Amino acid sequence: MTSYDLTGRKALVTGAAQGLGAGMASALAQAGAAVAVADINDELGHETVDSLRSAGAKAEFVHLDVRHDAEWESAMATAVAALGGIDIVVNNAGVEVTDLLIDFDADAASTLLSVNVLGTALSAIDRLTRVAAAESGKLGYGVRINCIYPGLTPTAMGNKLAVETAGLGLFDSPEAAAGAVAELTPLGRLGQVDDMADAVVFLSSDAAKFITGAGLPVDGGMGM
Repeated sequence: MTSYDLTGRKALVTGAAQGLGAGMASALAQAGAAVAVADINDELGHETVDSLRSAGAKAEFVHLDVRHDAEWESAMATAVAALGGIDIVVNNAGVEVTDLLIDFDADAASTLLSVNVLGTALSAIDRLTRVAAAESGKLGYGVRINCIYPGLTPTAMGNKLAVETAGLGLFDSPEAAAGAVAELTPLGRLGQVDDMADAVVFLSSDAAKFITGAGLPVDGGMGM
């Protein structure tokens, strides 16, 4: 039986200052990995690192705006120097823009696309994952590439989405918005941070050593 032990591995997690990213960084650390917390929010990022260190993990903060290639180069160099290498990269950073179509704002849409799509490419996540995995395997890079599709989770971003959709009149209240998602989910509840983090640990471990190019829904069955 292969374990989920990540002792000796070094991971970089983007968008790791809070929410799902912080939970993923914590889960990787608990499994034994050293973690680089990468985020645009320096203050929260350092707080997350302090929390990981207080729990006994090796952790470092690196500033990273995923929209800019030069910042990727700098962040990776900093993380490699601090941790002694990088074995795992979790491209978690994302933003949420909530508007009615009639109020479509080009600048907001550009930000969403640059962070959620371009930031992950440097995705059309599913296809990009499959193509990257195929190239990595065929060219002998020795890198596995997978993605997860997280369900709605009551993080700061998830709660913001519920508040904003209610504010647009699509639901009577944020609670009603969250309840509607739960009702559509076969397992009957919203996701939790550790649901997503556990999937990341699994895909990062040797238990998933023959899994690449896969998209794993972690959404309680909502996407069926």
